[in-house]
Amino acid sequence: MSGRLLEHWQAPAGAGAPIGLVTTTFTLDVEFFETSCLSRFLALDSQPGESDGLMALIEEEERLAEVRVSLLVDRSERPGSRKLRWDLIAAVNPSGLQHAKATVLVWERHVRVLVASANLTPAGYRSNVEVLTAFDAFDGSAAPRQVVIDVIAFVREQIEAACTGRLDESGPGARALATLAEATRLIDGWSTSPGWPKPLRVAVAPGGPHRSPLGALTRVWGGGMEPRDAVVLSPYYDSAPGDVAAAQALLERLARRGRRSIRFVLPGDATAAGLVVRAPATVASGLPDGLASFELFRPPDDEPRRLHAKVLVVRSDAWVAAMVGSSNFTSAGLGVHGARGHIELNVWFGAPADSLEGKHLLALVPTGQPFTAENATWQPDEDDETPLLPVLPYGFVDCLLAPDREHPTLRLVLAAESLPAWWRVRAGSGDVLDSVAWSAAGRPVEHIVPLPPGPPPFFVEIDWRDGDGTTWSAPFAVNVTDPGALPPPDELRGLPADAVLAALASSRPLHEAVMAEMTRRARTEAAGLTELDPLKRHGTDGLLRRTRRLSSALAGLQDRLARPVRTTDALAWRLEGPFGPRSIAERLLAEHDAEGRLPGEASFCVAELALAVGRVDWAAAATTAVSEAQLRAAAQRSVAELRTMVAIDQVPVHLAGYIRDAFDEATR
Repeated sequence: MSGRLLEHWQAPAGAGAPIGLVTTTFTLDVEFFETSCLSRFLALDSQPGESDGLMALIEEEERLAEVRVSLLVDRSERPGSRKLRWDLIAAVNPSGLQHAKATVLVWERHVRVLVASANLTPAGYRSNVEVLTAFDAFDGSAAPRQVVIDVIAFVREQIEAACTGRLDESGPGARALATLAEATRLIDGWSTSPGWPKPLRVAVAPGGPHRSPLGALTRVWGGGMEPRDAVVLSPYYDSAPGDVAAAQALLERLARRGRRSIRFVLPGDATAAGLVVRAPATVASGLPDGLASFELFRPPDDEPRRLHAKVLVVRSDAWVAAMVGSSNFTSAGLGVHGARGHIELNVWFGAPADSLEGKHLLALVPTGQPFTAENATWQPDEDDETPLLPVLPYGFVDCLLAPDREHPTLRLVLAAESLPAWWRVRAGSGDVLDSVAWSAAGRPVEHIVPLPPGPPPFFVEIDWRDGDGTTWSAPFAVNVTDPGALPPPDELRGLPADAVLAALASSRPLHEAVMAEMTRRARTEAAGLTELDPLKRHGTDGLLRRTRRLSSALAGLQDRLARPVRTTDALAWRLEGPFGPRSIAERLLAEHDAEGRLPGEASFCVAELALAVGRVDWAAAATTAVSEAQLRAAAQRSVAELRTMVAIDQVPVHLAGYIRDAFDEATR
């Protein structure tokens, strides 16, 4: 419960480039996730909103195009604007919430899994008292391999439940599973070392409807004696009268004879008017008299921080075990409610009570200020297991954007059996579909609508009526079929060709090189500097200088294309994004009449671009995810597209033959 949680999103030394991540949360702050969590995973040097906003934008777009990022969130969450290059998936759990906080981070030579109590919000990572457990796997690592595999399997299970029937298509579910499969493939190829502390036992403890994380205690328990004492640290408890299932479930795991005790460490405040406990007075209902004792939680260093950590410690004279993770001490959180059960993930640790590891486990919950129930005012906070707004009906399965340049479309996937009687889907200011039109069309599972020109939507708005006739509204996140086909931001589409070529020719990172060139151009223009020698502005002298610069830029482009390609989206970005051959060709042709350009020069440059693509060492770029054959096929499509952009009949005769030969060579 100490340390900076965000540090765990950063790559350890030697981890290599990021490949992808899959994470789950109950509540979400998109801006925090993008600027604090995702930026650390991507190792961004700059942040949006800084003085060099263009540099930050280029760096972020470049890094996002190379990785897969998937976030699974509870269906009650209301998504807003975000980067469409990462996926936001609505969880499916009709019996409760998606309450787990699990993360799988994948780099080239490192896999890290996180199990936490913290949501992806500023409070969760910066101000609350939380718990987080990290396990690292790499070649020669000492971490318990099975724990890492089990966390990955849990996350995979949740993705499969949320994306049932759509996992073999191009979409968010397939991308998330591809990231998890890559993590598993990497781990399978690594050896392990015996460095893990031998006395310490570890087991993953998932929770859900009729699946209690308490059951995994047996996998870490030892010492030949039943646990007699328990310590509960939780911010929330059941408050409904008669709901004693959580306390009873814990009691069943303690010794049935002899001394037993349960110590509840509760959030609260010692005020001038007395002690105010932020928990229901029924917290120990269902327990025998004298079994429970109460303490007021003291934040570390006595800082005024809100308790959100969830810890359960049980012990005997010989052994101690602790469970940390997302489960509150509630019947739904512990999977012991008759009708409800939240999706949870925890980790159990067990060790001999007299070992160093055992002492650390006992110290997880600090000793608080003792008090009696009669001497406290019980005022429970509103718990985080009750959505404040109605949950979007499960009949709205998916909303997928096909970002075609000319004809973008939106594909709605619907489940008729789970739709309300009346509903409507809106995008922007217009209706996309409603229940009347959908029924008249034969109630199709999928409905495709064209989108007007303009920026793609981040979400569609769903209106529906419940059984009482009340109308509700909620946004439903839009995901992309092919992120590599997304149009780049306007700021990148407007970059001049010279700036792009200069950046590709530079040895500096692309975002730094672009900003350096744009700064140089701005200073030159501000000073009113122009080239005075007409021989340098026109004629062969200027052409030779520009050709040398183009040659350096094409060498940089080839190096960029030859880097290992781990997703087809990354390949599409490199070939079709703002620094790819197609975009460069479009800029060159659009600027063909710029001062100093010679007739046919732009077409000559496009032919050189085609040669550069054709000469890339695609074998070096191939990976297990994208084969050399796929890379070569994409390269040939790119060359063919470049050929269609050149009007040979409008090129001077002395260049036309060279251009034809160049394209022919590029297609061999």
